[in-house]
Amino acid sequence: MPDYSTDHDPRVVSLLTGHYREHPGYGTLRRQGSRSWLLILTTEGEGRFRFPGGEARTQETEVALLKPHTMHEYAVAPGAQVWDLWWAHFQPRPHWSAFLDWPVVGKGLSIVRLGVEAPSVLEAMARAHTHALAGGVADEYLAMAALEEALVRAWRVAAPAGPPLDPRVRRAIELMRADLRRTWSVPELAEAVGLSASRFGHLFQGEVGTSPRLFAERLRMDRARQLLEISDLTIRAIAAEVGYESEFYFSNRFHRFLGLSPSRWRRRELNSPPKSSHK
Repeated sequence: MPDYSTDHDPRVVSLLTGHYREHPGYGTLRRQGSRSWLLILTTEGEGRFRFPGGEARTQETEVALLKPHTMHEYAVAPGAQVWDLWWAHFQPRPHWSAFLDWPVVGKGLSIVRLGVEAPSVLEAMARAHTHALAGGVADEYLAMAALEEALVRAWRVAAPAGPPLDPRVRRAIELMRADLRRTWSVPELAEAVGLSASRFGHLFQGEVGTSPRLFAERLRMDRARQLLEISDLTIRAIAAEVGYESEFYFSNRFHRFLGLSPSRWRRRELNSPPKSSHK
């Protein structure tokens, strides 16, 4: 099978996308999995996914999500004449963790039947691909925003129906997002949404799954990572942009969240090889 790729794992700093129309003989095996997450939407034909202990198939309007570092194999399904697929390798933003919580089919693999959401997910993935190819600074943001939309739409189908966020929690999140330079205290946020500090802290933790302080810091680190990748701002300037007076403290917190110092993160981006067309 000359088209079968074995253990190829593209280096993905943020996002790598594509659209393939494949025929029998095409497939990919990664014994150690991938270093990035992988989203695959089937728009025609059928794909087969193997994982430790079993296999599953995807047909039109179904989307698969493969976790990093887990052995996986996917190919045109036996008996299928074509597999048309849109795909995206990506490194998730910190606040995407909830959107990646899908029902598990097998180790490292989730599959969701999108139903009426399929056209919207396809449109979002196609938009992400268009912006990813453009390569501009703004396009980086637009591509990730489009992928986030695709993930959220799929997650909405996959996740069990639950109550929406409490409007007071939603308002607090809007305030945090609006000005990342400002360090909101829990009492300040609580006052802004009309609650006591104790009540607000318990409500936010229960609704979001983390504390207001940690959620705000994740937002800052996500923005800092973006600026390191797509801007020429100094690390001191980036620290100030996301609300840290001390460059040293910012660097320590960045390392704690992302596993590398800001300078090493930027060097990794600058020294990364050209993006591969393989997925």
